[in-house]
Amino acid sequence: MEDYALDLCDRGRLSIGKAAELLDTTIYDLQEKAREKGIVLSAAEDAHEVSGKTVERLVRKLKA
Repeated sequence: MEDYALDLCDRGRLSIGKAAELLDTTIYDLQEKAREKGIVLSAAEDAHEVSGKTVERLVRKLKA
């Protein structure tokens, strides 16, 4: 089950958070297991962009 979940995460079909929840483990444990298998888990480029914009908006709000 773990291998299948990691494969889905690798293909962007399942988030690592949801996989950890389904497998009753932590995202850190899953990331370690993925590293051991040579799988690099990272957020999609659009998720990075959205996160960056959110941070910028929050920083502007805090400065105001």
